[in-house]
This record gives sequence, C-alpha cells and structure tokens, in this order.
Amino acid sequence: MFHKIENRLTILIAIVLLAFAGTIIYLKVNEHKLILLISEESNSALKISITNNLQSSLNSETEIIDDEVIRQISKATNSEITIINTEEKESVLKYISDKPFVSYALIELKDKNETTKKYLFAKKESIAIKQKYDSIKKEYSTLVLIFLLFALTITAALFVQIVRPISTIIGSFVSN
Repeated sequence: MFHKIENRLTILIAIVLLAFAGTIIYLKVNEHKLILLISEESNSALKISITNNLQSSLNSETEIIDDEVIRQISKATNSEITIINTEEKESVLKYISDKPFVSYALIELKDKNETTKKYLFAKKESIAIKQKYDSIKKEYSTLVLIFLLFALTITAALFVQIVRPISTIIGSFVSN
C-alpha cells in the first residue's frame, strides 16, 4: 500500500517539475520571438528609410551606383551600404539569417532593360538587441543547470521529508 503512495508522490513531483520547466521554456521562447519581431520591424524600417532616401537622392542624371549617393544614403540611414551581385545575394542572406541583431535591407537595382543585376545591401547592427540575444543564449544553459539542481533538490527533499516518514508510518500500521 505504501508503494502506491510513494509512486503517486513521485508522479506528483515529476508533474510539478515538468510544469516548472514548461513555464520557463515558454517564457524563453516568447522572449526569443520578441527579439525576432523587433528585428523584422527594424529591417522593414531600414528598407523604407533607404527607399525614401533613394528616391530623393536620384534624378535623371544620377546613376544609382554613384559612390556619393551611396555615401549620402548611408549617412542618412546610419547604416553600411554596399552594392552586391546576384551571386553574392545568397551568401549574404545566409550570413545574416542567424543574426537577428543585424538589421538589413536588400533592394533590387534594375538597369534600363528592367533586369536585376545588382542589389543594394544595407546593414545596421543594434548593440542592445545583440546584448539581449547573447544573454538569452547564456540564460538557456544557466536555466538548464538551475532546473536540474532544482529538480534534484526537490526530489531529495520530498523523499526525505515526506515519502520516507509516510512509508515508515504506513509500514508500521501494516506490520501491526
């Protein structure tokens, strides 16, 4: 009989620990999603800013690849701007994909024949988002260690304080 109580308490401990772990994981995933949403918003704001500056900087005589225009747009948007080829596009996107703290804009530059041969690539790194992203990565490993220690402590404490005394009491009733 006391084995049933011991098993039920063990299941209760496991459920409490899983609920605790689930809550922490849920909060951390939502925090990571928030950083990704902020990054997407920053990307679209940078693209809009560059597009607006691009239209105001260009006239019929100005060529988009002109270094002075690129410098003006870079200064106005506070970002690094480079012109890349179509072949470089994939490698740049791959490099940026796992860095949510880097805001970027990739704008097609069409020639007179309306074909895309080059892209205007702008990037701007947010120090605050980078620090938060790095701290989240560190917190994951810290939380795993804390959770394991917490689980071990709760399990040991409950067995020593509750399960063994109850098992002893029930065992004495059964033997009498």
